Amino acid sequence: MVVSTVYPSGGDINIFPGVPNWRDRVRVSYEFKTDIITSGLGTEQRRAVRYYPRRYVEYTAHFNGESKLQLDYFMARGLADKTIIPEPSKYVVLTSTLGAGQRQVSYGKPHPAWPSPNSPPYWLRPGLPVLLVDGLRMETRLLSGFSFTDLQFADESQVTFPAGARVYPALQGYLRAEPKARRYTSDVTTLPIRFEVDPGSATEVFPETSPGEMIGTREVFMKRPNWGNQVDVTYVYPREQEDYGFGATRSFKPYDFPSRIVQASFLGRDHREVQEVIEFFIRMRGRDREFLVPSWENDVPFYAITGNGFAILIPGLMFGHTYKDSTVFRRIMLRMADGTYHHHTVDFVETLPDTEFSVLWVRERLPVEELTPQSLIGISWVFVVRFASDLLEIDWVTDSVAQFGLSYQVLENYDL
Repeated sequence: MVVSTVYPSGGDINIFPGVPNWRDRVRVSYEFKTDIITSGLGTEQRRAVRYYPRRYVEYTAHFNGESKLQLDYFMARGLADKTIIPEPSKYVVLTSTLGAGQRQVSYGKPHPAWPSPNSPPYWLRPGLPVLLVDGLRMETRLLSGFSFTDLQFADESQVTFPAGARVYPALQGYLRAEPKARRYTSDVTTLPIRFEVDPGSATEVFPETSPGEMIGTREVFMKRPNWGNQVDVTYVYPREQEDYGFGATRSFKPYDFPSRIVQASFLGRDHREVQEVIEFFIRMRGRDREFLVPSWENDVPFYAITGNGFAILIPGLMFGHTYKDSTVFRRIMLRMADGTYHHHTVDFVETLPDTEFSVLWVRERLPVEELTPQSLIGISWVFVVRFASDLLEIDWVTDSVAQFGLSYQVLENYDL
């Protein structure tokens, strides 16, 4: 049976009886809202409208026999009402039986836990609801306390949940107004759902996180793109045109710096990797805040170190002519064969016409002793960017592995 409980405001809230079929994707989306005003010179003013993102969960549930009857009951009585679903990718497993009338139960090591396997998940907090699931049996409980091994509930369980049952965060919100089911037989059906988490509800919990690696006032995003999929780069260099419909036209550039929008896909091999990206996106508040990201490409041809360890000699004059006055290409990252990285601020770029070389000068001394053709993989530009979208979509392949795409827009760098 499916149990509907009184929680936590005193109103009757329905539990949706369907769980994800992992043969299909499970998509969890996070969406901020940012107002951006761009001046005629290309500079931006940004304002975050939301402090925390709106959240949506989409998956396909399969029903047959008794579960199909439970779906019919739900649709007949509670589709328009506030609803609870389990958050699909987050759970712990009971290691003892929670008997009817009991308030305490043991649980195992958190399923790919965050922020550390040696601490309980952040969503285990007194006063917050969880959802116990064992097949078709579901029950919401309010946590009154917890340790790394035990959960305590504010009220007694109504039914028995055996060891092996799962405990999920309980998300409270609403289903899409008109979900469309597909019948395969009189007893078998599938239903794709889109669930909108109620903003500010007792079930909406985001962890308090600290920034990762910082350079100056900006955080550095060091996740590598999945080169197994293509990385799309859209080059942005606005051109405006005056055309009166007759005679000559006139074109001009409203501002004189190149930008680009990079769209890349990423693979989260475990829950911790995915959670790190989600937390980073939340810290950036979507498009609101700036951060640093390397291109992960071989952008700076390396010939030798000169200038007492503060300059990179580069074959040809085109590099110097292209980048000497840039307000965008102002940082580099040395990618070393041993897996380490060295970040450097570009001081200036010049050409040496008599030698057919360009020189890139940096402000921090280069690791001269470590730089050999065998030790250096390549040198990448590091850009000041913001996310190009307020929407982050995570497609869970399993309950611990996910794919997702990120897009960011390159901005000017005025740090010098």
